[in-house]
Amino acid sequence: MQIVDNALIAAGLVDDSRTMLPRLTALLELVLGVSNSYAGDSKVEMKRFIPERERDERAGIDLSAKLVEDMNAEIKRQEKSSGGHADTK
Repeated sequence: MQIVDNALIAAGLVDDSRTMLPRLTALLELVLGVSNSYAGDSKVEMKRFIPERERDERAGIDLSAKLVEDMNAEIKRQEKSSGGHADTK
């Protein structure tokens, strides 16, 4: 999620970058192996305020990622059924 946060900030799509601080803290604690004040992603998500615009943008990103995954799965399925050559029309 840190990569997504960074990309949204770089694109100027996050109104208040402070919204990512709880997750950044949790990530640093995880990497450093110290006591985790945020027990998991769901608790981190609950502790941070997500503005409506950012929530909508993340939903769009999630949907796009799901569509790409589905398309890749379909390409692989077609490659298997055609002996390794997918029809890309």
